[in-house]
Amino acid sequence: MLAVVVAALVLVGAHAPVASALPNPYFGFQSTDQYAESPSEMDAVARSGAKYWRVGFSCNRWKENPIAAFTSWNNIMRLAWERGITVLPVVGVRCNKASVELPEPSEWEPVGSPWESFLKLLVQHYGYAGEFWTGKENKKEIGAWEIWNEPNLASAGIGGSASGTYYGKFFKRSSEVLHAAQGTFFPTAALFGGMFWLEQSGGGSKTPNDFMQEAAAVTGVPFWTNGVALHPYFFANNQLTGVTQIIADARSHIDQYFGLGKGLWVTEVGWPVAPEAPADPLRPPISPEWQEQLVRGLLNWSKVNQAKYNLQSLIYYFYKDLNWNGKWDSFAGLVKEQEGEQGEYRPAWFAYQEESGVPFWSPQTAAVHGPSGNMFSWRTNGGPSDRLVGIEAGTSPSVSGLTRGGIWGRGFVVATHDNTGNLGAWTPTGGHANLLLGMEPGTNPSVASLKNGNYVVAVQANTGNLFTWTTMEAGVNRLLGMAKGTSPSVAAGPSKSYVVAIQANTGNLFTWTPTESGINRGFGMAPGTSPSVAVLASGEMLIAFQANTGVLWTWSPKAGAVNTLLGMAPGTSPSIAALPNGSYAVAIQANTGTLFTWTPSESGRDRLLGMAKGTSPSIAAMPHDGYAVAIQANTGTLFTWTTRESGKNQGVAMEAGTNPAIESGAAPFPNPTTE
Repeated sequence: MLAVVVAALVLVGAHAPVASALPNPYFGFQSTDQYAESPSEMDAVARSGAKYWRVGFSCNRWKENPIAAFTSWNNIMRLAWERGITVLPVVGVRCNKASVELPEPSEWEPVGSPWESFLKLLVQHYGYAGEFWTGKENKKEIGAWEIWNEPNLASAGIGGSASGTYYGKFFKRSSEVLHAAQGTFFPTAALFGGMFWLEQSGGGSKTPNDFMQEAAAVTGVPFWTNGVALHPYFFANNQLTGVTQIIADARSHIDQYFGLGKGLWVTEVGWPVAPEAPADPLRPPISPEWQEQLVRGLLNWSKVNQAKYNLQSLIYYFYKDLNWNGKWDSFAGLVKEQEGEQGEYRPAWFAYQEESGVPFWSPQTAAVHGPSGNMFSWRTNGGPSDRLVGIEAGTSPSVSGLTRGGIWGRGFVVATHDNTGNLGAWTPTGGHANLLLGMEPGTNPSVASLKNGNYVVAVQANTGNLFTWTTMEAGVNRLLGMAKGTSPSVAAGPSKSYVVAIQANTGNLFTWTPTESGINRGFGMAPGTSPSVAVLASGEMLIAFQANTGVLWTWSPKAGAVNTLLGMAPGTSPSIAALPNGSYAVAIQANTGTLFTWTPSESGRDRLLGMAKGTSPSIAAMPHDGYAVAIQANTGTLFTWTTRESGKNQGVAMEAGTNPAIESGAAPFPNPTTE
């Protein structure tokens, strides 16, 4: 059934004209909360490929506290400009109260009214040659101003009834003020406020067609309209066909009422996603997989048909969930928010990146032993956070994304050797838990995600034996003695299975699985070092270890033992990651003291990052391709390196001699079996 629907999506634009160059900017997102943007949030938006950030500017907020209002807006403008993003403002909210109802005539009609003063200040600050841009290069001046939001709905009308005539007069006056404040030498555009698509009028609301017809009858409105904004939401069957038909109909009506050549701006569109979105018979939520197909189909259609319909923007609502009202529109994001933590990057996120022409990206998460003795987590779109979990001196945490499919699913989990001597686990939603399993002093846990939010941890217990702990089964003695001071490594397979690799108390590499128990693989390991295990997309285990010759080796059942000829720093351990493309990558501290990576195609590559003596790196796959590495640099701070971005100091101090752990949100199993 899905294949049939996907084929239908492709056919929507099959006979459309060849795409021309898109306007720049074009793709964008609705702001999730114009009062709470952060550098990490805007970093993520920039990585998506979006170039527009639609932000609300409230007259009431300005009138109540103009200094605070402009301080906040300056911050938003700066965050967007620094990342090459243009703000697309929707100017609304009455001057005399925080209401979406259109202003009374006394607020906007007289010369010098509050609304007029507000618009002038916005243009003087953020428009062409505005005060905000003084001394700045690569300016992202605001040239388009959307006047009000969804004025065709009853909630925006005076007395609870939308009036195109009233809005037309208000819009004309607003456009006059904007152009007068900006001057005739600049291409300022006043946009007829984004109309919510309705199939028929009723309850005080009007269809966009009826509303535009009324407004355009007001003398001067067609002339003062530089573009028309539309919100073509469609939730019934054939969602994509419904949206594209709305756009086509709007185009013909804009030409009819306002004249040819006026741009059509899609400033909101989107679909709620299950299971997060509440049930709504009028706006039923869709699956993440179907959201991916709709986003991909719409972005592709808009690129192909941009010139035909004179489309000037495509703003998706939202880039991430924001449960601000508990309704459908809080859960239409490409990213799932979970209990205040950045959650799953849904499949639609990667579709958006692909269609907007930027590299695939999702945030990395690292866990480190901070100098305070606490566990810190760090995210590329969130920075460092002290999780107030005390860790035993000299030990290092382990992190894993909690998967529900091939990408971030239910946040992440950090396993720690707590300062109580016991194994601990921390998640964003559940906080810290003492798992009541005593660990051998100086050793580290290893955690891996199973399916549906479950996970497994492997440790050297205080008995000297390998123990495993899972969310379904508490600590179990696997009856394998481990070499003193070494730590296990665990990786999950494509079902509920998992594999553990250890240095046994014989000094040899051993593996353990639930079906095969302990097997001596017959390879001697360097004293005090630990192996690293991964499971390829094929389901085959793959192990990296420092052999007793001091050289990096890999081993798998099919390929056997491979001597990479890369010398490793004494006492350090490798880290291996299975990549979604079926290959793998290994990270080590080489005997040069620098970070090296090794892959079957590239062999050893010096990444020219000096590492703290005696520490080991951590590596994780990135979505679709590439990998990310975390190290403790010789500066004593967390550094990350990725195949798309060279070494970067993340500014997080680490306890001497400890190792970071990294998870990049890319499981190697795109279609895992479920429990």
